[in-house]
Formats: sequence, C-alpha cells, structure tokens
Amino acid sequence: MRRRIGLNLLPRPLGKDRGPAERWAAARAVSSDEAIRLLTGNDAPAVEALFPEIWDGALDRAKQCPVRMGGAGLANLLYHLALHSRATRVIETGVAYGFSSLALLLALRETKGRLTSVDMPYPGRGNDPYVGCVVPDELRPIWTLLRYPDSIGLPRAMKAMTGPLDLFHYDSDKQYEGRAWAYPMVWNRLRAGGLLVSDDIDDNTAFRDFAEHVNVEPVVVRGAGPGGAGDRFVGILRKPTG
Repeated sequence: MRRRIGLNLLPRPLGKDRGPAERWAAARAVSSDEAIRLLTGNDAPAVEALFPEIWDGALDRAKQCPVRMGGAGLANLLYHLALHSRATRVIETGVAYGFSSLALLLALRETKGRLTSVDMPYPGRGNDPYVGCVVPDELRPIWTLLRYPDSIGLPRAMKAMTGPLDLFHYDSDKQYEGRAWAYPMVWNRLRAGGLLVSDDIDDNTAFRDFAEHVNVEPVVVRGAGPGGAGDRFVGILRKPTG
C-alpha cells in the first residue's frame, strides 16, 4: 500500500516507466525455442507433448476454476531450463493457477529436486483455495507453497533451503521497487551457473538495470500477453561461473 500510494502521489522516477523497458526488451528478444537452444544447446519438445495426460488434466482444472488467474506463460521454457541445469533447489514467486509450478515440478521429479513457491492470494478475489490448482496430487510431495507476500515468503523460502539456489523464477510484485528488492537477495544465493528468470520485464526497467549492475548479458524471450494481447517479455540471467 505504501509503494502504491507513493507511486501515485510522487513524480515517476526517471527510467522506471514502461516505454524504455519495452523498447530495450524488444530490441534483443528471441523466441522461446531460440532461448532454449541458446541456453541448453538443444531443441525443446513441448512440455504438453511430453506429458499429455498431466497437461490435459491441468487445462481441465484451470477451466473449472471459478476465478480467472494468469495463463500458462512460458512453461516449456521453465521445464527445459530446470531439466538441463539439473536443478534441485528451485524457488518461484507468483503461482496463480500453477502452470509454471507444474512445469518446474515435472523437471524436478526427474532431478529429484524440490520447488518452493511463494504466493499471496489476490485481495478480495476469493482465489485462495484455487492457487496452484493445476498441480496434480502426484507432484505435491516435492512442492511447498508459502502463502505470504514476497517480503515475508521469499526470506523464509531461502532460509529453509539447504545449499545454494539453482533456479529462481520471479512472477510476483511487478513494481520496480519489488523487483529491485528481490533480485539482489536471490542473486546472492544463486549458485555459479544458476539461472534467474523474471516475467514481464517490460513493466519497468528494473530487470534491465539489474542486468547492467551485475554485468551479465541477458537472454530476453518474447511471449504473448494475456489473451494474446500484445507482446510480453521474459528475462533470463545466468550467474557467471568465474
């Protein structure tokens, strides 16, 4: 509430508006398949083709959900990144239906890993019982869902984790301040060669600014917005191994 009031009452901070972020992302964006080839060296069969029964069941549960939430996003990208990096310790923020959670869990089932997700239900929307509803019972033993805002849930998730983080997926607080708080905290716990993946980096320049701060060239992925309305962009940073 404090951030939202401040953003409405104070002048917009220089460089944090949507236009520069969109132009920066669009200038370097590649498709999801191209990004997977760049980061893994392999082509990527679609996750829904690899696990048709599980994915069809997830789509059915999403259709039956009485509350509209986020879509499947770039689930295929997350699956192949987690699988190729042999990730075992993964944290994500933002769950909604849980398609990203499902993709990560399918990879972690093979690597014998575990996912911790942080999600605060939409205020006043009544979606609390349905967060993560597409995740089947068979994958829930390797999944922990923390029902807190990032400021509480993310530190708890990292404190409970033994060892360095392999992969982090950010899809929660889209404001500049929220990202600027989370990225450095996670980056410090990320192992060398680990991946930071952030959705909707065209909302503001937080991801661009952080990539420049850590001096890492990002991979930017172009994806469709909700309902196919315009392009949205996902940013990926691999932590240097030196």
